[in-house]
Order: sequence, then C-alpha cells, then structure tokens
Amino acid sequence: MEKRYVDVAIIGAGTAGMTAYGAARKETDRIALIEGGAYGTTCARVGCMPSKLLIAAADAAEAVREASGFGVHPTGLRIDDRAVMARVRSERDRFVGFVLETIEEMPEEHRLRG
Repeated sequence: MEKRYVDVAIIGAGTAGMTAYGAARKETDRIALIEGGAYGTTCARVGCMPSKLLIAAADAAEAVREASGFGVHPTGLRIDDRAVMARVRSERDRFVGFVLETIEEMPEEHRLRG
C-alpha cells in the first residue's frame, strides 16, 4: 500500500467533507479526501434530495385536493407512482452529477476511495 503524507485528511466526501475540502484547499495542497463508498453524498443519493422530491409530489397532490376551497374544481386527480419515481430518479441523478463534476475537478492525488 502506498503511503501518503498530507497536512489535512478529510474522511467522507459528503456535504461536510466537500466543504472541508474547499476550506483546506485554500491553505494547503497536501490534502486527502477519503471516501469509503460511492461519490455523490448521502443527501443527493438517498437522503435529503429524493425525500424532498417525494414530499413535493405529495404537496402537489394535496394542493389539487384542497383547490376546491379556493373555487378551483379540478377533476380526475390520479397519482402515477411510476412517473413520480421516474422524476425522483432523474432529479437525483442530476444532483449526484453536480457532486461528481466537483469531485472530478479535484486533483486525482487528493482523492482516495476504498
């Protein structure tokens, strides 16, 4: 195994790790960003972002259901669960893509996975 000598070792390439990397990068070039799993942050992959998209879909359905209280009478409310999940996956992939672009811009010697 190759030894690396760094000034700053950041464990986890999640949101906090990415923020720490940006701050450390201003001070030194001897950095290791260590990630044990897939890049992309838990928030973007399976946490905050997908759950907020599901909540947004539920809020939209609720708004339609409650619209008659405002004199708006929509008919035929139907929730297409496959379309909802397709939207969640598409947006999740887009969010993860932003994170991956940021990771790819980092010098390779700063990244360590495993």
